[in-house]
Amino acid sequence: MSLLRNDGFISGLRPLSSKKSSVISILDVGTSKICCIIARLHPCEQSQVLPGRTHTVEVIGIGHQRSLGIKSGVVVNLDRAEQAIRKCVDAAERMADLTVESLIVNVSAGRLVSEAFSANVEIDGHEITRKDISRVLHAGARHALAPDRSVVHSLPIGYALDGEHGILDPCGMVGHSLGVDMHVLT
Repeated sequence: MSLLRNDGFISGLRPLSSKKSSVISILDVGTSKICCIIARLHPCEQSQVLPGRTHTVEVIGIGHQRSLGIKSGVVVNLDRAEQAIRKCVDAAERMADLTVESLIVNVSAGRLVSEAFSANVEIDGHEITRKDISRVLHAGARHALAPDRSVVHSLPIGYALDGEHGILDPCGMVGHSLGVDMHVLT
């Protein structure tokens, strides 16, 4: 489970047209530098060399600045950070000869937490389905959430059925209690 939707697109991002070119802008805000890349995505034919590739990428603008106002991934001076970001985006816009309307932003936020959790849900003696597995995974992710945090990614390590651990895929098995041990990144 992650913040990315199952279809691979980031929530809120429109799917790419397979018939026409699109422009995409990406901003990476780090502790030492800030980078902005503007690229034009051109539709391409499917190939065996890169299966699943739908577009080629042409970088048309690049901007980079030394980070200001950011320490260990945390914004400590909003005005200085804003100034560095604006300069970075402006440089990329000038090179691309266009004005950015939206950006995909990557920021580490500096405080990722990785923990192991367990969760259980009652199955009531029926055959376990993918829906039951999804339910126990969501229970584990909810269990991992602390106030002011959100789940970035979660990965099941193993499942348990009626207390018996070490099951890789419980789908199709019958039991009363389904458990999961999972690694959660928040």
